Amino acid sequence: MTVPFTPINNNILVKMFPESKVTVGGLHLPEVSGKGIRKAEVVAVGSGKLTDSGLYSDMQCAVGDTVMLHEFTGIEVELEDGKYRVVNEDDVIGILK
Repeated sequence: MTVPFTPINNNILVKMFPESKVTVGGLHLPEVSGKGIRKAEVVAVGSGKLTDSGLYSDMQCAVGDTVMLHEFTGIEVELEDGKYRVVNEDDVIGILK
């Protein structure tokens, strides 16, 4: 997936996965009952954090990774093909393997 947006520094662009509204057991959940943690796919990454030595550190996230984020972290942006979120890599909880 190619998007017309390149994050800068240690920011990443993610596409949030839709929230599951039905549990495995078949219970329907209202939208406000979220756990506060969401999954997202990384679609673009910045160049990394600028260090004191003037070099950029390597990004830990890569395009195509599935990451876990806090529900309300980042800034929502709307691009031509949908809604995305710009998130600082420091706000990523972890990468799912």
